[in-house]
Amino acid sequence: FIACEVQHHATTMITTAPFAFEVLSYCFMAIFLIEVALRMSHDCRDFFLQSEHLAWNYFDLFLVSFSVLEKIMNHSAGNLGTNVAYVRIIRMARMLRLLRLVR
Repeated sequence: FIACEVQHHATTMITTAPFAFEVLSYCFMAIFLIEVALRMSHDCRDFFLQSEHLAWNYFDLFLVSFSVLEKIMNHSAGNLGTNVAYVRIIRMARMLRLLRLVR
């Protein structure tokens, strides 16, 4: 998904994302947020302290937290008229999440 969005921005040179990309971004964020919430509720204390995949748990929580933070900042920046493009750099870390699937 991110590769398609980057390709679109590179070919059109438009800084704002089309509505379809925004909707998909919210859908993916919601799916990953639900996934982390379910894993946290299932593992309870083990999610943070004794899990076999402790580093991946923290990494997933970090990425989902920044994704939610990015959406909040985008909404507040839209109302205030400021630019929060620097937060999009964090989105590139989401691609590292694919390492978990490869592993």
